[in-house]
Amino acid sequence: MKPVVTDRKKFLFTNIPKGVTSSVVVLNLIQTAIENGLDPYKYLIWL
Repeated sequence: MKPVVTDRKKFLFTNIPKGVTSSVVVLNLIQTAIENGLDPYKYLIWL
């Protein structure tokens, strides 16, 4: 979970809100896949 929190801190001061929003959504999907024991790449392809 720490990488997700670190990335959110990096995005805090960016100038492109839509880019930050999409990045956070993708990072949350990846983290959800990891926590459920799934391969994140295959999970994103499936979605």
